[in-house]
Amino acid sequence: MSQPRGASSGGGGASGLPPVGSSMPGGGPPGDRGQVEGMLSPILAVSTRVMLPIIALTSLVVMLQGHNKPGGGFIGGLIFSAGIVLYAMAFGPTAARKLLRAEPTRVLLVGLLTALGSAFFSPAVGFMHAAWTVVDLPGLEPLKLGTPVLFDVGVYLVVIGASTLMGFVLLERT
Repeated sequence: MSQPRGASSGGGGASGLPPVGSSMPGGGPPGDRGQVEGMLSPILAVSTRVMLPIIALTSLVVMLQGHNKPGGGFIGGLIFSAGIVLYAMAFGPTAARKLLRAEPTRVLLVGLLTALGSAFFSPAVGFMHAAWTVVDLPGLEPLKLGTPVLFDVGVYLVVIGASTLMGFVLLERT
């Protein structure tokens, strides 16, 4: 007997998602975690895949405009980690850790060292002064880079590491 177009015999197609309208593999109720760890809803899975690049780009824009407009490393890091935790809710913490490509504790440590490292530029330019340079981007506003931006990148990474770690721990315990 032939299968309907788009159906697969292995439970999941190229996307790894179970066929729409089927219960989760393993014979459990539809709410079971089944074959794809953490996936509770195909709608959540598809919308997360669409929204995650937009969330990541938004977090970078908010982080980079931090000293000139509202934003900065803290809120940019929260936006990015919210996207990663959303991904973990859709596909499971293991898949989200693979997507992040580094353990959250390492991201936190690199961020802390980056933020602390930005303080070592102070003796070179004078106490309580920032070193700045302007990068002209074609078609965009000039990007002002300096030691405060380096500090913001450190804060960004610390917040991503800490908040994704908290999200993963909470999701792994449920």
